Amino acid sequence: MLKNYITVLLTLFMFTSFAQSDFSDVYSILQTRCSTSSCHGQGSAINSFNVNDSSSTLYNKLINGDPLNPYALNTAGYKLVVPGSPETSFLFRKLINCPSGLLSRNAAEGGNMPVSGQQLPAQEIELIFQWIASGASETVPFSPDTVDGDICDLPLSAGSIFFPEIQAEIYPNPFSDKFNVHFNLTRASAVSFEVLDLSGKVVYREHAVNFQPGSQIKTMQANFSKGVYFLKISADGVQTSVSRMVKTE
Repeated sequence: MLKNYITVLLTLFMFTSFAQSDFSDVYSILQTRCSTSSCHGQGSAINSFNVNDSSSTLYNKLINGDPLNPYALNTAGYKLVVPGSPETSFLFRKLINCPSGLLSRNAAEGGNMPVSGQQLPAQEIELIFQWIASGASETVPFSPDTVDGDICDLPLSAGSIFFPEIQAEIYPNPFSDKFNVHFNLTRASAVSFEVLDLSGKVVYREHAVNFQPGSQIKTMQANFSKGVYFLKISADGVQTSVSRMVKTE
């Protein structure tokens, strides 16, 4: 159990952030790679979106927009971009060619994008992956750091937000009788909290509480024995943060 939990922690903190990107970088990639009339440029018959539109117009068409592909729309239920879910975002599925797993395409989804057949550089694919996985915000920066290993091999699960969305700070830490959790939300969410010991056993749980977007502070009572613990935070039922903490008495 402990080994599995450590694996989860290592997976969640797979990156070390040195720079920040935002949707403008995604917009630039799409304009550079997909602006021909045979792709998603002016005069294209593939008119679910046009990369020559303004950044704001394109963003609004992509987020939860309907793909033209009948299989993607009606059978698989994909959208162009689903915030937090690269595997159900048809835009991303068309950019990557995975032989198996949730990111592998059905033949009915069509070939790779761009239509030239030349796949985007790995760094650009990973940046778009990070943007979607981080919540696909139009304005909030995200880390574009390179994924450790092949994206196709990541242990995604349907509807998952794979990478941490909530950056949490615990103070004081160590603590004795209570502690505070400071975190930021990019959107209104139902947030739940679990405290786990080193074996992975849940010693305290607080069920979902509705929070508005922005900076939040949650005070929690430490009604458990002294020792080392992990605080797991979930937003809308999806794990988004794990933090180590110590109770002294």
